[in-house]
Amino acid sequence: MLAREFEQQPDDFVFQPAQPLGASPPVPVLEQKLLGLGAAFDEGGLQPLRQRGTQFAPAAAVGFGEAFQVGGDGTEVDQFARVPVRILGSWMRTGFEGERGHGGIGIAECGVQVTRSRQRYSFRPAGARAAAIFSAYCNCESAGRLHRDERRRVWFPAPSAEVRQRSKRFGRETPMRMFQVCVCGQPLQLNQQPTPQPKGTEVLLKVLAAGVCHSDLHLADGYFDLGGGNRMSLQDRGMKLPVTLGHENVGEVVAFGPDATGVKLGARMLADPWIGCGNCAACRRNEDNLCMAMRSLGVFSNGGYADYLMVPHPRYLFDIGDLPPERAAPLACSGVTTFGALKKVTTLKREPTVIIGAGGLGLMCLALHKAMGGHSAIVVDIDPAKRDAAKRAGAAAVVDGKTADTVEQIKTLTKGGAWAVIDLVGSSQSARLGYDSLIKGGKYIIVGLYGGDLTVSLPPIPMRALTIQGSYVGSVPEMTELMELVRRTGLPDVPVTTRRLDDVNAVMDQLRAGKVVGRVVLTPN
Repeated sequence: MLAREFEQQPDDFVFQPAQPLGASPPVPVLEQKLLGLGAAFDEGGLQPLRQRGTQFAPAAAVGFGEAFQVGGDGTEVDQFARVPVRILGSWMRTGFEGERGHGGIGIAECGVQVTRSRQRYSFRPAGARAAAIFSAYCNCESAGRLHRDERRRVWFPAPSAEVRQRSKRFGRETPMRMFQVCVCGQPLQLNQQPTPQPKGTEVLLKVLAAGVCHSDLHLADGYFDLGGGNRMSLQDRGMKLPVTLGHENVGEVVAFGPDATGVKLGARMLADPWIGCGNCAACRRNEDNLCMAMRSLGVFSNGGYADYLMVPHPRYLFDIGDLPPERAAPLACSGVTTFGALKKVTTLKREPTVIIGAGGLGLMCLALHKAMGGHSAIVVDIDPAKRDAAKRAGAAAVVDGKTADTVEQIKTLTKGGAWAVIDLVGSSQSARLGYDSLIKGGKYIIVGLYGGDLTVSLPPIPMRALTIQGSYVGSVPEMTELMELVRRTGLPDVPVTTRRLDDVNAVMDQLRAGKVVGRVVLTPN
């Protein structure tokens, strides 16, 4: 016997088999009870299957060779609208929720292809053999019916640990692709490995977008320039090769461990990459970015230049809702990094802020400066194309960083000197420029990691009450604040170009040559 179609009837919430299974009649679900559909079959004979999750009770298992459909009654089904055609893994659940109750169907032990047509969703087994568990349930506040005019939603609750263990088969059958640093100074290498399976509090994301940051060039090279011919080796600091780059990531939750709470399958999440050890004093006060033993994604653990990304705990995940993944991904680094730097500017709303650098970080900083109510921004860059981009983005003034009188221009525009300079380049030249542009009592905040050194006389620092402050990415609370700001004011208006994941080495070459305006974000092939 084959179950070819199930349709939800709108008037009385009935799952009606298009081809009856044995003698089973349509099953109305009207009260607080669990009801199974028909008997249990599979392609090898009678074989009841049990699913011990908290929301699904044992129901009917059938083998199917055609398809079954859900919907068709004109009600809105939100979640599936995001996946008109998709191959899902070895476990999926769908649920339909109304104002006075909810019901659902579960599917297990098969790959499933989902197609959409006029609010009707068809499911077909991806393999030759398939077994499925069907379960209808309702938890109404009072006996009654779900009416046609009620809005219904579809969600993917978490399967039980038992089912998640069975899904390991999916990881072996579909190896993930990743672009890794294998030898420092050489192009990223395409490697494959079995898709990892989450344990404990881990959450597995299918990567939807991964931003390319200038720091990735240093990570690929394996060092930072300390000036004077000295280098800081990243391998000496704990980077182990091979490592997958990519720390600006948005992905869809596809699996999670038994101890991961507060996440839902299908949710689209921004991954905060700045992950600490979890035990030190900095981590205990939620400043993972200041941890001495960081496990940052894309730096000290595998990042998002891959099909999948493992995040160690849900606390590092932020739901982006309907935001475009390619626009949201840069918030994980350029967003929270510049947000954290701007928060250190005590004169933000009273005096002009000087921003050195108009690349991806600079344009993000400019956009967030406006969203945070900044007074005005003066942007310095040596590239005319980037200065033009900054002017279009709302800079009060732009200054060519290569001219001999750059410092004097800044002092004129700030009426005596800058109260705050945010250096997003971090070279010897930009540091000299930023420091020399300060007024008495001014603050120079260095963010960029281009490399070099700065020699300054010591007496003027206390005599002029100057501050030199480093700002390194952002904390989890700052990421939370940034996401709240984005929800209030909208996404920062930063130019974003999308490229295929396979183009990562070409994109990094363009970034190294200074030919990227805004941000390039990698998306699945």
